[in-house]
Amino acid sequence: MRAYFASYRRQLSFLESVRSRSTRITRLWGAPLGKFGQTPASSACMQALPARASRSKAIVKDNCMTVKGNFVRFGGNTFSRERVLRMRVAGVSGLVLAEWREGLKKFGFDPAELAALTIGGDRATQTEAAAIPLGVFVEALETVAQSHLRPDLAWMIGHAVDDKTGGKVAKAVLGSRTLGAALRRLCEFLPLVQDATSAWLDIGDQWTTLGYRILDPSIWPRHEDAMYSLGAYSRLIKAAAPEAWRHVEITVEAERDFVKANLSEVTRANVLYGGAANLLSFPTSTLDCALNLAPPLDPSCIADLSRDLGQKRRSMKLCDRAREMIFHYISFGAINQEELARELGISSRTLRRKLAKENISFKSLVDDCRMQCASLEFRARKDLSLSEMALKLGYSDHSTFSRAFSRWSGMPPQDYRRILSAC
Repeated sequence: MRAYFASYRRQLSFLESVRSRSTRITRLWGAPLGKFGQTPASSACMQALPARASRSKAIVKDNCMTVKGNFVRFGGNTFSRERVLRMRVAGVSGLVLAEWREGLKKFGFDPAELAALTIGGDRATQTEAAAIPLGVFVEALETVAQSHLRPDLAWMIGHAVDDKTGGKVAKAVLGSRTLGAALRRLCEFLPLVQDATSAWLDIGDQWTTLGYRILDPSIWPRHEDAMYSLGAYSRLIKAAAPEAWRHVEITVEAERDFVKANLSEVTRANVLYGGAANLLSFPTSTLDCALNLAPPLDPSCIADLSRDLGQKRRSMKLCDRAREMIFHYISFGAINQEELARELGISSRTLRRKLAKENISFKSLVDDCRMQCASLEFRARKDLSLSEMALKLGYSDHSTFSRAFSRWSGMPPQDYRRILSAC
């Protein structure tokens, strides 16, 4: 029965991903969103689904799905939608929305435009960090940037972030005394501001790379969010070592034809497109440069942030924490169960046992993450061959990948790509 139910959940995930390009994310049901970090999964803002849809023309009508209220009927069986979609909903602090409002106002745009596109936007102020769904927020940024035809808008707003509009995390980062300390705090405390997102610092002898990426593959496109974040990070580097900016190299996830702008002119740096993540590479020597953007934060506030971060991680299901780590590492090589368990602070045996209590195995979790990443690759990299995609996701050859994808989605990857192209 567990495998039978998993099939329904995959079908719903598939239909949502196919519809994502043409359907605005709409709140369908659920209690009001709670404070950031306490967003109930069953009250998510989900993408609107058709009342009746089939996976492809080759699928018989009996395989159609009906969504009515809080129930999903598929293949003659009925399940509660909460049970089908038992996935943690990614949120972003309302303080980030407040930063965007201030930025739009500063550069002569109407901040109400962004509020109208976001759920709960009228409640998110500089003093109230009510969470809003990350997918809704990212889509709103794309819409605002496109409506004004300003490829530099997100970069400029990110560059203008200060400790007055930001919360404790922004104050902790901007109040650091060196660039290295600021970037380390940024990577450490980002989960308190934004879910399903990874930021990391890779320090080498000569060059250091600051990486940023939304981990949820269903959130795409997400270029404006990347430019906003990279703009905020660039401010730190320029403030600490302005002369080092001419050596900086930037990589963005989006392809060159999607961006439709010369980002080198926007950023005044060399820009590479189509990367596995959004990256800022700069000389390692700048990490020790002094930073003086805001008053230093009291050590007790840093301790409070560390405590909040620990509480948030403990409140997450183990499968959700493991899923985020798998999404992070999946583009950088094979997933090692021992290493992942070590980062979670448990043994691999305990990891398997605890996942079993949540009715999922480590292998099925990895396979599901791989398939979700594959659906993103089909949307974002339309010219990527199946062989290249298989290697990127850690499969030995494209036939192994094709069989796994067919089991997950109910159709070969070639058919899936054709349906996406027709949307």
